Amino acid sequence: MKQKKIALLLTFIILLTTILGGCSPKDQKENIGSNTVDNDTKVEDGGTEKKEENPSRIFALKGPTAMGLIKLFKDIDNGEENYTYTIGNSPEEAIAAIGGGKADILTIPGNMAASIYNKNKNLKIAGINTLGVLYFASSGDEIHSFDELKGKTILLSGKGATPEFALKVLLKESNLSEEDVTLEFKSEHTEVVQGLGENPSSIGLLPQPFLTVATTKNDSLHPIFDLNNSWKEYFDHDMVTGVVVVTKDFAENHPEKVRDFLEKYKESVYFVNENIDEASELIGSYDIFPTPVAKKAIPYCNIVMIDGEEMEKTCDTYFKALFEVEPKAVGGMVPDGEIYFK
Repeated sequence: MKQKKIALLLTFIILLTTILGGCSPKDQKENIGSNTVDNDTKVEDGGTEKKEENPSRIFALKGPTAMGLIKLFKDIDNGEENYTYTIGNSPEEAIAAIGGGKADILTIPGNMAASIYNKNKNLKIAGINTLGVLYFASSGDEIHSFDELKGKTILLSGKGATPEFALKVLLKESNLSEEDVTLEFKSEHTEVVQGLGENPSSIGLLPQPFLTVATTKNDSLHPIFDLNNSWKEYFDHDMVTGVVVVTKDFAENHPEKVRDFLEKYKESVYFVNENIDEASELIGSYDIFPTPVAKKAIPYCNIVMIDGEEMEKTCDTYFKALFEVEPKAVGGMVPDGEIYFK
């Protein structure tokens, strides 16, 4: 009886050893984003083993920024680039991703980057991805300068956000006060469009590509004035809409990965602006915007990738202009030079 027990115990030990030996790391997979990544170890020349580096995590906002990244998204899904990505709908989702440590690289509004930096110094701006995309639109009246706005009603959404702040800056630079115009805030862009249909003499302030979406539903609505042109006239730099930011830890620990991403972003932006038909098809297939809308909107979305000194000068000019009319727009102060990735 005793010998039987010993035999059973030895059999159990042998079986357990076999099971554990078969459960090697190469059989375990981790699902990251839309890609499945093997946690294999690679054997390099010389026989040394090296683990594959974790992919950099991208969070992109749905809109011009995600449109500009569309080629990179395709390359990631084809297994050609070592990144994962999330396409979000709101800046609040981006803030949650930063706070929760769920992203390394993000695209967010420029003034939001300044506000977050002034609060905790936990990010760096690595590039500008979208310049001015705000347009005055109307179903009736035409205007050609800010002087002609006097006495007009301007419908806009985004109270406490970029549209309001940018408009206040340009009114000030045009020697107009808020008393010279009537600002009528709406909760959504769709309400602005509805208001323009009801009152053709009013003027709406709308961003691209939403303006293009609106014009496909309202034949009489059309852009009448590009605010970015006025901004360049007054400040000798473009308006900043969106920026690429990286977390401070990622910038300090992986500067080469940041630079690699910026190069990939530049390639993607070039592809979008030079191959509008193909890019529009991709944008539609990724459910960012319908293909016909993307095709019409891309030339007006100011999709770029600007880094280095030009980025710093353009952002700094933008932050100072916002601070002059609304300090809270940039978190109470103009960010210092440490905000920029170098």
